[in-house]
Amino acid sequence: MLALCIALVIGWPFALHEIRDNDVYAVLGPYGAAVALLLLVVRGVRFDGRAVVRGAAIGVAVGAAMTAATYAAYALLVAVVPGLASHVADLYAAAHSERIGPALAWTCVVMCAEELLWRGALLETAEARFGRPAAVALSLATYTAVQIGSGSWVVALAAFVCGAIWTAERVWTRTLWASLVSHAIWTITVIHLLPVTGR
Repeated sequence: MLALCIALVIGWPFALHEIRDNDVYAVLGPYGAAVALLLLVVRGVRFDGRAVVRGAAIGVAVGAAMTAATYAAYALLVAVVPGLASHVADLYAAAHSERIGPALAWTCVVMCAEELLWRGALLETAEARFGRPAAVALSLATYTAVQIGSGSWVVALAAFVCGAIWTAERVWTRTLWASLVSHAIWTITVIHLLPVTGR
C-alpha cells in the first residue's frame, strides 16, 4: 500500500502541471477521480454514523475559522509582499471556469482524492510502518511538495498551512470527515465563491 501511495503522490504534480487553456481541472480532475476510486476500491469504505456527525461538526468550525483567517492573512500579506495581488489574480484565472457547476464538481473530486490519499491511505500506512510523527511529517511534506507542480509558491504555502491543519484534524478526530468538511468549506469559499482578491 505504501508503494501505491508513493506512486499516486508522484503522479500528482504532473497532473497539476498540465493546465490546459487555463483549465486546471482538464487533467487534475480525472486524475483525482482515478486516485479516489482506486483508493476506495483498494481500502474499502468505513462508515460510522457518530464519527461522521462529530467530524462534520468539527470540520464546520475549523473550516469557518480557516476561511476567515485566510482573508485577514491575505490583506496583511498584500501590504508586505509586492506583486502578491497580481500573482494571486493569475492563480484565480487558472482555476476559473466559465461554468461554476463543473468547476465545483471537479473541486469536490480533487478534495476527496487529496483527503483519501494524504490524510487517509498515506498517513495510515506510514504510521503503521514508521510511527505517527514520521507519518505526519511525510504526509505534510509530500502534500506541500506536489503543489510545486502548480508553479506557485503561494499554492505551496497554502498547502503547507492548510495541510497542517487538516492533518491535525485527522489525527485528533481519527476520521477523515473533519478534514474533508473543513477542506471543502475553505476551498469552495476561497477558490470559487468569495475569492480573496474580491473579484
